[in-house]
Amino acid sequence: MTQLDIQPHVLETLGWDSVKKLLDERVLSVPGKSLASKIRPLSIDDAKRSLSLTSELKNAMIEGASPEVTGLAFCAAPARRASKGSVMSQSEILAVRSTLICSTRMVDFFSSRETTMP
Repeated sequence: MTQLDIQPHVLETLGWDSVKKLLDERVLSVPGKSLASKIRPLSIDDAKRSLSLTSELKNAMIEGASPEVTGLAFCAAPARRASKGSVMSQSEILAVRSTLICSTRMVDFFSSRETTMP
């Protein structure tokens, strides 16, 4: 997505600080807070593309289809430690396993809907 170079007065006009504050209040996870702190307004084309993707998933959910996300866990910290030679605990390994299973279900969900969700 295109990163816009937006002048501070434009962000002020948009009320961007208020938007970010509302977002910060709703985000619960540490990774989510990190991503939310980096959010910037999109270009018009990118905004339209994002809205289109959101609409596709919303329509699928209205029709009763939604990706199964049970078991999804944030595994970056243990994976980072393991990549440096550390050993994961049994619970960390099980969290990675659950996340991989969830990821496979999501790939299957979207692959089976390639024609309706390009």
